[in-house]
Amino acid sequence: MTATHEQIEDEAHRRFDENPCTPLTHYIIEVVREGWTPPEPVDPDLLAYREWEVGKHGTRDFREEVLAGKWDRSASAIGFLAGARMARKQEQEAVVALVEALRS
Repeated sequence: MTATHEQIEDEAHRRFDENPCTPLTHYIIEVVREGWTPPEPVDPDLLAYREWEVGKHGTRDFREEVLAGKWDRSASAIGFLAGARMARKQEQEAVVALVEALRS
């Protein structure tokens, strides 16, 4: 995936916010020279799992591992995702039934 102008600017601004002593143009050049690309989109349910898992544990190392995706294939992640998807499916079925009832 190639970065858009807006994504390059956003990444440069993010870096600038971390170290505002360096001019923004430096970060724009740095991002382009690196060939930086935006991270792949992540399933919102997977992001919710990561936040949930991090909330259960307090150690910094574990938190960093979870947020980096190193626990995405764990049993707890698989269970969380299955539950989230089942709940979404049930909600969609309930909406379809409600719409059909309102039409009749």
